[in-house]
Amino acid sequence: MSVTFVIADNGIGMTNEQISKLFIAFEQTDSNISARFGGTGLGLAISHSLVSKMGGFITVQSQPERGSLFSFTINMEKVGTDQNPEEQKTEFIPDLKGRRILIVEDIKINRLILLELLADTGIEMEEAEDGDLAVQKFSDSPEGYYDLIFMDVQMPSLDGYEATRRIRALDRKDAASVSIIAMTANAYREDVEAALQSGMNGHIAKPIDIDSVMRILDKTLNG
Repeated sequence: MSVTFVIADNGIGMTNEQISKLFIAFEQTDSNISARFGGTGLGLAISHSLVSKMGGFITVQSQPERGSLFSFTINMEKVGTDQNPEEQKTEFIPDLKGRRILIVEDIKINRLILLELLADTGIEMEEAEDGDLAVQKFSDSPEGYYDLIFMDVQMPSLDGYEATRRIRALDRKDAASVSIIAMTANAYREDVEAALQSGMNGHIAKPIDIDSVMRILDKTLNG
């Protein structure tokens, strides 16, 4: 069964030259994008790779000041209801009731996805859309209020590294002990080391592997 997906917008659009850079890793069509909104230029490169692995191909049509239209078609197998239950993948969902985390991420849809994916654990979740707010929320909370912080690294205003350093420097006992896990598309060894050197306890690469997130939460919060 073939399924076609079409996504259109009425945004700023792109020139042909900009379109030629869209699917190249770490390239961005506008050098001001990263400074204004964050990001690494990996999103569409990853999307292109995933679609290609499923036998499809992304196409794009765009005009400056008029918007863009992306589309791709992939072949999908129909899954019947008579599948052997033993062959179905069982997702590990830890019991995290009574625990509380802070999700620091400047892109709203990424926060919403993580909130939805973790809902079944029973964990309490709060949000901060940038590093400044994360430091403020932690500083204003009672000691021991947050059990763990998921910290995006590349954010406008105050990045995750500096936000972590400021939290660690606060004059309160839990500032040194709260677990802070980096979330970033930068998955090179030096990026992991930079996260640890800033005071973070671990690193999760984007796109997020929810099974890895579940296991980190279980190991960190349930021992």
